[in-house]
Amino acid sequence: QEHSSYIRSEEVDKIISGLFLKLKIDEELINMSGEAYKQRNTDKTNYTQSSLDTLSQELKSLLERELMLTDGYSSKLIREEVYKLKLQEIENKRVEIQKQMKDIQAKGGSTVATFEQIKNVFLDGSKAAERYVIVDPQEKRVMLQKLLSNLRVKNKTMAQYRFKSPYQ
Repeated sequence: QEHSSYIRSEEVDKIISGLFLKLKIDEELINMSGEAYKQRNTDKTNYTQSSLDTLSQELKSLLERELMLTDGYSSKLIREEVYKLKLQEIENKRVEIQKQMKDIQAKGGSTVATFEQIKNVFLDGSKAAERYVIVDPQEKRVMLQKLLSNLRVKNKTMAQYRFKSPYQ
């Protein structure tokens, strides 16, 4: 019959902390990558804002055209059928511009906020080895659930593990 031996929690902590070292990335490198990303997306942000400003101006000019058209109709200078046709053209153009603005805003997105989220994933992973050895057992459990799956220790060594999605 095989005799089972137990491993002390300090040894398990040391094994897991060593495993988390694989996630370590130099924080300066993460920050430099972030700055490069922001710089590269500055042109995109400027283009997005410029496009939105232009479309906003077009919306204002449509309102002015609509007011002039209404004034002409109410003064009996424009026939009703011409008024209705031109009013519909203005409304169609307004809907088209609003759709363009919505599309630009969706594509322009919040690249800085998105990068901050990604940056935090890298920073969390990088700090995992140091944090794991100093936090309480409940926090260790949370870290393990967040970072690893299928962790198995056999014969006092790491037998199997898998980092979860963003840390693979």
